[in-house]
Amino acid sequence: MSVFTGIARFSKDSVDGVVDAFTEVKKGTVEITSGVLNGDLSLLDAAKKGTGHSIAAGASLISPGKFISLATEATDSSLLGPLAEFKEVLYGGCDDKIKKADMELSLMLLVMLQKLSPTPFPEIEEYQAVSNAIFANFKHWMNHATAAYGRTPLIHPASYFVGCKDDKAWITHMTGVGTSDILKYEDVKEVADKPWLEYYLAVDRAKSAVVLAVKGTLSIKGAMTDLRCDYVSRDGYKYHRGIFEASEALIEHIKGDITRALEANPDFSLVTCGHSLGGGVAALVAHLLSKKLPDGRFVTKTEGRGIHCYALEPAASMCAQASADYQELISSLVHKNDIVPALSEGVIKDIKAYAIYLQEHRDYLGEVLFNTTQMMAGFGDSKKADEYLETFRSVAKNEKLVPPGMVYIMGKKERLRFGRVGDVVVAKFFGEARFIMGMVEHHIPLSIMKTFGNFK
Repeated sequence: MSVFTGIARFSKDSVDGVVDAFTEVKKGTVEITSGVLNGDLSLLDAAKKGTGHSIAAGASLISPGKFISLATEATDSSLLGPLAEFKEVLYGGCDDKIKKADMELSLMLLVMLQKLSPTPFPEIEEYQAVSNAIFANFKHWMNHATAAYGRTPLIHPASYFVGCKDDKAWITHMTGVGTSDILKYEDVKEVADKPWLEYYLAVDRAKSAVVLAVKGTLSIKGAMTDLRCDYVSRDGYKYHRGIFEASEALIEHIKGDITRALEANPDFSLVTCGHSLGGGVAALVAHLLSKKLPDGRFVTKTEGRGIHCYALEPAASMCAQASADYQELISSLVHKNDIVPALSEGVIKDIKAYAIYLQEHRDYLGEVLFNTTQMMAGFGDSKKADEYLETFRSVAKNEKLVPPGMVYIMGKKERLRFGRVGDVVVAKFFGEARFIMGMVEHHIPLSIMKTFGNFK
């Protein structure tokens, strides 16, 4: 039973917002200052007429099930699909104590508090300026990263594919790489049991580079569950286990082809790139194939060639310290509203930790459910949402992974912004998942490329 502490005083207007709550509790007995509500809604009727009543501490107001229903109704329709995907991932953290309903309540409460809060997230106050060369590089390698998907309508409108008879023709169209310079192309039909091995290897003569472009995923569930999302420790750093293992498997599969391509092009460097899950794999492939020189530059271990990774909206793949240490090796481009670069096992554990807190603090649970429902109905002080978010953060202390390397963020606050942010900002900014409008829309390459084009 949900309870709250203190006295709740209802005026005519405020009671209108909790009619369903009384319907939930009318089966029981609620102590009030003027008597007992026992099986009817006489108190509600009286209160709606303007008569003030006080409900004593311990009254049951909003059941968890009713709150989930109300919160779902209040959620923007564009978020319902992504949230359903996320719930499927979230349920993997259930056990004998924490059930699916507990996890769903914790999630939907967080979603509503983020929506209602005047200041739900830390803002980036300063963007460090970037050079035209960096901007041009991102634009070029972005085309390679999206070309790895082939002729996928979710990436580009079908009209874009006119004149491209197959996926190789599309790669040529997108990147300018000649068909004869596409050295290897493997799609899902060839390696259906290992979707992360979908990639192409090509020679980009305009950039004097051998390029490995890795296909990613377009869904939250795919980003979290195509691969195991717990962590693995290597050399003092933590990585996304599934992405790390996928990167090792891809290197084993293609290392000989990369070596031969570099040998055939003595002055060329190696570039890896990818979007989403593919961006995370591309980043760790670059890490595993490279070594750091005393002057801070990274080169391939075997050939001593320059090496760099360009990751577009990459999955969270490494700890904050690793990300900071690989800034000269990896460049990540992220939209500030995209949720995928902030998703890791730590997010799942945080929501579970909040579910446990709600179970163990029933007075708080009743209070937060009631007051959040009132705020959803347009009553009460929205600053309360900030207070409740701070309670969530007080228990959300699990280590999260972040986007790899030097992170460049696109966003909008009064005007469009694009710039580099420091590693301290990265750790803070991606330390909490943002369940907001655009969290999936801004992960789709077509949307990203349109936004990026506005910075010209």
